[in-house]
Amino acid sequence: MYNKILQLLSTSPKERLLVMQGGKDKMLALWAFEKEFSKTLQEALLNENAQDDYGPASQYFISTTITDLVKKPSDLVSAIVEFRRKNIAHQFLQQYMRHEKVSEAILLALAADKGIFKKLPAGMEWTEVPIITWAKMYLKNDSGLLDVDQLLPLGIDANKSTSEYLLSWAFEEKRLTPAAVEIFKERFPKKYEHLKLIMKSR
Repeated sequence: MYNKILQLLSTSPKERLLVMQGGKDKMLALWAFEKEFSKTLQEALLNENAQDDYGPASQYFISTTITDLVKKPSDLVSAIVEFRRKNIAHQFLQQYMRHEKVSEAILLALAADKGIFKKLPAGMEWTEVPIITWAKMYLKNDSGLLDVDQLLPLGIDANKSTSEYLLSWAFEEKRLTPAAVEIFKERFPKKYEHLKLIMKSR
């Protein structure tokens, strides 16, 4: 075991990708070394489209990270802790959020955790997924009126475009509390007036 770990740690992040391919036990061992794992994941994201051996090795590393290692929101922070380029972090977060095998429970937990959310790089492309997943839980499965904090626990500014969409949906469904309607009216006046006219004409 010691020899395996020494071998992993003495190999460069890029070369490590070839060693990891097909070896989930090795990935689990490296996962315990947060910074080294993060450096390797960054290399995988940079090389996932490579036409040589690094391409499939990188794809395996990314896929296994998403499906077998990231099990709670804080794991996302650990996974990208050594990323030096914001666009690469966005690339990984987008892949993670839209992966078919990612549990909705993890997305819901992320949408409810402002502390973890703030540690991840902002980006409309990935933030909409947990935000919408959370709102749908209420809009499709509950009949009560909703405050803004219930519908959008991360706040309107976490993703303004998505927030406008969800508040509009809830408003049309008559699911917002009076206080929430006022906030919707104040933050998105054009959308509010537009929907009000449509609803009046029905």
